[in-house]
Amino acid sequence: MTNDTNKILATKKAWRTAERRKGQRRAKDGTPEDRKTTADAIRRGREIEQDSMRPGFWKKIMKMFIPVILIAIIATPAHAYTDKQAIKAVIGEAENQGYEGMLAVACAIRKRGTLKGVYGLHAPRVKAHRYTARIYSQAARAWAESAKMDITHGAKFWENTTAFGVPYWAHGMKVTLVIKDHKFFR
Repeated sequence: MTNDTNKILATKKAWRTAERRKGQRRAKDGTPEDRKTTADAIRRGREIEQDSMRPGFWKKIMKMFIPVILIAIIATPAHAYTDKQAIKAVIGEAENQGYEGMLAVACAIRKRGTLKGVYGLHAPRVKAHRYTARIYSQAARAWAESAKMDITHGAKFWENTTAFGVPYWAHGMKVTLVIKDHKFFR
């Protein structure tokens, strides 16, 4: 019979009211200790329910959590890669594009803020260290210089359109710079 009753009481408010009434009946029928415990539980339930229904309740909760969220955001590092990883990514992406191409890729990596999706870091030539000291030196200089300027005009994406064509994700994006085979997109 209780299952049938619960099915009939569809709304939360009606269910809470029914539970409160059951508790009140138990409080009348039980021992003095049972009555006190049940009455306290009913009163606590009402207080919690009333607090969450107050207009300023959620505003107070948000005021408590916003500083915690802001501290978590500020404490998170601006980028999750080292300079050495970024230099290797620049080599893998633009080794054959000259210094200007390396500088443009470095600027775009800085603007992007992550190496996620950057193939150059995992390129076979980079993993096997098949690049010269001169190329590494150029890439390191490009990486350092990219901290001072942005020649890509805010681009976060690039692609070698000569070898691979225009990618699907670039449709609707603005081309900000073209250097040799690379196009830079914003």
